[in-house]
Amino acid sequence: MARDKAAEQKDRIMSEDDKRMARLPKWAQAKISTLLRDIAAYKEEKRQYCSTGGQDTNTYIDNYTDNERYPLPRNSTIVFCTANGDIEITVDRDDQLDIRAVLGRLVLRAVCSNSVHVTAEPF
Repeated sequence: MARDKAAEQKDRIMSEDDKRMARLPKWAQAKISTLLRDIAAYKEEKRQYCSTGGQDTNTYIDNYTDNERYPLPRNSTIVFCTANGDIEITVDRDDQLDIRAVLGRLVLRAVCSNSVHVTAEPF
């Protein structure tokens, strides 16, 4: 029953969007349609990659919003760009995290027993 209400609400929102879309100039309607198709294509491309590339990996993207983990190729290097410099993280051959400051040195501050803050500082 809750699903029926959710479906009704989605249909109502879609019909409201359709009404608003119809009031836009044709060029704006065409641009929005193109962008919506692009979004759908990118989502499908991401799903295809994730369904085929995630079997033998140890590196994932987890954005905590859609309850999915998206695999990256095994031992991928992730680069975080911070105000003080870039930090690279990868899983090394010994299955340990390798964390590097691109320029400068790393500063580790223990937050609690299972968490640290990592920052880069210039030499």
